[in-house]
Amino acid sequence: MRHLMIILILSCFIPACTFSQTNYECDSLTKLLEKVYADDQKYRVDEWNSTIQKYGTNSEEFLDLIKKMNSQDSINLAIVSNIIDKYGWLGKEQISEEANHALSLVIQHAPLQSQLKYLPILKEAVKTKKAKA
Repeated sequence: MRHLMIILILSCFIPACTFSQTNYECDSLTKLLEKVYADDQKYRVDEWNSTIQKYGTNSEEFLDLIKKMNSQDSINLAIVSNIIDKYGWLGKEQISEEANHALSLVIQHAPLQSQLKYLPILKEAVKTKKAKA
């Protein structure tokens, strides 16, 4: 329920971001996706290795990290799904490179069902140079 409320609130503040609009008009969407990128990476980069080295993979601390990461992945997927479903795959000409990369990372870290749902969109984005292969 908490995730649904976050999505509903965020969807009210996401501007339409099309080819004909300026980067300024896409600024809030870029900032949101850059936050998603940071949230996606914080457990994978900042905490992953240190938790394994300090506590090991069979520890409560590691299992807690996995739970936090999975929870954040769910939130990120809800945000990114909403964006892709509404605007399609946004390229670097519309949003920043980091924001664009966030789209790929979140789909990569999503359950298989979501990966398969967005695979055709990602393939098209690669063809049109909106995403890296």
